[in-house]
Amino acid sequence: MPKKNSSQYLLSLNPPDTKDSSQYIDGAYIMGPISAEFHGLISGKPYNISVRSLSKWEEFHPTTIQYHPRPLGPATIDIDDDLISTESFVTRWSEPPERTVFDGYHVQLIHPTSSRKSPTEVPIRKNGTRSWKFDELTPGESYLMKISTVSGNLSSWPVEANVTLKPLPVMFLGMSGEDNRMIWINWEPNPVSIQDRYFVCFKHERDLNQTCSFEVSQKLLITDLAPCSNNTVVVTVLSGKMRSENRTLHFIAQPIPPTKGNIFVEDDSMSVEWKSPYEQFEIKWKSNVREQKENRTIWKHSALISNIFPGASYTIEIKAICRKTRSEPLRLRYVVSPKPPEELKIMQIDEKAIEVDWKAPNESLATGYYLKLKAETSYIWKEFHYVQPRSLINELIPGDEYIFELRTEVFDTRSDASLQARLRLAPLPVNVLNVCSRSTNTVKVCWLSNDDSIQDRFSILLEYSHEDYDEALLMESRRNFVVLDELHQGRLHNVTVTAWSANKESVGRSLTFTA
Repeated sequence: MPKKNSSQYLLSLNPPDTKDSSQYIDGAYIMGPISAEFHGLISGKPYNISVRSLSKWEEFHPTTIQYHPRPLGPATIDIDDDLISTESFVTRWSEPPERTVFDGYHVQLIHPTSSRKSPTEVPIRKNGTRSWKFDELTPGESYLMKISTVSGNLSSWPVEANVTLKPLPVMFLGMSGEDNRMIWINWEPNPVSIQDRYFVCFKHERDLNQTCSFEVSQKLLITDLAPCSNNTVVVTVLSGKMRSENRTLHFIAQPIPPTKGNIFVEDDSMSVEWKSPYEQFEIKWKSNVREQKENRTIWKHSALISNIFPGASYTIEIKAICRKTRSEPLRLRYVVSPKPPEELKIMQIDEKAIEVDWKAPNESLATGYYLKLKAETSYIWKEFHYVQPRSLINELIPGDEYIFELRTEVFDTRSDASLQARLRLAPLPVNVLNVCSRSTNTVKVCWLSNDDSIQDRFSILLEYSHEDYDEALLMESRRNFVVLDELHQGRLHNVTVTAWSANKESVGRSLTFTA
């Protein structure tokens, strides 16, 4: 600083770019710090400012400082939207709007905080091309651009611009749904891209305008689809104001499935019929035997399946076809009536049990057999499901006649024809056979009939011996006693009583007595 006893100062600016590059200042009447101003300096250009005190008696050395004005920055910064891609963009800028001194440009790209990357810095010479391309960036990401001029170690205030790259389009655009009137449109974002939301447009072939909406989720429900209609869905990814390439899905809404399926069987053929507003169908069927199966396309509302196998189960699916799109299937299941069993045999084991035997049908499936029987004295049928040959049936009524009917069973389907037979069981023998009264020439023999048995009469065989021969007398009674007369006094007589039910006889009960 000049000495305080100096009152005049010479202020010099070098280089002398202004009219007031040299200034004389009288500080005699200035209180406090002395200041001066230079106008018209060139920004970015370094200057030396010297101050020398003036005195009549002494010459002072000047005090010098350096002053470097900040350069002016670029006038504008421009990012060409047409050159923005998913991984790069090009930025351009203009020269400073006024005269300024600078060495070059400093281009800086600020990465998002989430990326944890340091800013990308690029020095550009003053006379170089005022443009730069940044590449290998993240699709859909937003970046901050800063461009400033540089003069020595001093930079201008930066010119800034934000830029968002185009996001990548969606992946795996498709649809799902079980209802032919309602479907879900699904997609997945590209994992290497940034996106805010999705712009989805739907258009029906009969509509003049399309319906569009902004979606945050990765699916869209479309309802009230007309069966067999042609539809278009376009999905665009949005990141800020930038749009990705479109992804388009064309689809035909499912036709309605056939209805009212009917099956008619005649001989060895099966006729399948259905209702549908369409004219083309796919019919697929298979059976559980002989590896029978077929898949064909037809243009009528019926199909004939030949050479069906008795007892086989047939699974049938019919799909309507419209514009090469198949409906949900009409599913039908039919079990062909099996053939009846062969050679039915019924054998009596005792008065209350029988054994039923038969042979399996030839050229037919059989998972079991259905047997039903009814006593002649009853209206109730006893049923046995899935019985097998040589089946033993107990707890029958002795002396009753039974009607038998046997059919083949496959699942819940029985053979149309059946084997039938009748068998009467032998009654139980009588009980408590004794002589209940006697007189001079007669004997009354009594017995008890079995209440658990059915019998309609009794046969009585009277046997006795003469000196030279044996004699037998056969009688019949519908009561529980018989009166025997004309007996031989003093001789042994044997009485055998047998119960009868029609033509079936019980085991006889015998009694020996002396007349």
